[in-house]
Formats: sequence, C-alpha cells, structure tokens
Amino acid sequence: MALIKCPDCKSRVSENATNCPKCGCPKDKFIITVKEKRKTTLLDVFWIALLLGGFYLFTRGSMINTSGQQELPKERKATLQAGSGSILLADTKEDYDQATDAIFKKDNYGLEELLTSGKVFEVKTNTSVLVLGNTLTTREVRILDGPDAGKAGWCAVEFVSKNN
Repeated sequence: MALIKCPDCKSRVSENATNCPKCGCPKDKFIITVKEKRKTTLLDVFWIALLLGGFYLFTRGSMINTSGQQELPKERKATLQAGSGSILLADTKEDYDQATDAIFKKDNYGLEELLTSGKVFEVKTNTSVLVLGNTLTTREVRILDGPDAGKAGWCAVEFVSKNN
C-alpha cells in the first residue's frame, strides 16, 4: 500500500482511501495530480535530452581550428596504401563489387567499361582519405588531397591504413 500526498493539504494519504482524512479532498483529485506529475517528469526528461543534444552539437563545433577548417578525428583519417602506383575506387558499393568480379574473372572489357563510364577511378597510393563507412571487406573513403580531393569511393579494406 503506497502513500501519496494530498494535493490540497499535503498530508500523506493511502492510495486506497476514498478521500483525505485531514481535509476531505476526494480521491479523484489525487489521481489527476499523480498523472500530471508523470507528464511533468517525462517533459523534464525531454528537456534534459534536448539540452544534452545541444551541448553535444556545440562541443563538436570546438573541433574547428584557427584556419576555419574542421579538424577530423585521427581514427577517421587514413592513407591509401598499395604495392603498385594506384588503387581503384568505385563510386558505389555495387560498382566496387562489379569491378572486383571483373578483376577475378579477368574480364578486361568489363573493367575497362567501368573505368570509361567513371563508375571506377584510379587514385595514387599514399593519398590521404577520410573513412566514411565500412563493411567487413570494404571501406568507403573521401579523398582529402590530390586532383580527386572531395570525391568519395569504395575500396578494399587492405588498401586503407590508419594514420597514427
């Protein structure tokens, strides 16, 4: 049996009581008060969450350096590394899958078609990138330097090495 406060006289009253024994306030008024308090509590949680979200967005703005460019977290910066002079990147994950299929099947015509259509492009090794997303075997990257700066593409995981 729980005790609740009477909304009129603030004395503790059993939740099973039909009215307050001290002031006679009816039980209906007790229930309304408890429900109103729950709404207030949920509203308080909403405002706190909103404030924390705003604080998070505000502190992300502190990642801007004096040159006005946003500094990127180190764990997202990487370099494309390969034994040869260039690495193939594909515009979409599907284009990447088509390119790897063409390479494994030794389908030079299919690979050349992807290259000439612009769905697959070459990037020099040691190019700085930002890792945007990943799967088990691939990484989506945005090129940070060179002639293709700003362009995004997909490549194999083994070509992306994290900067320290």
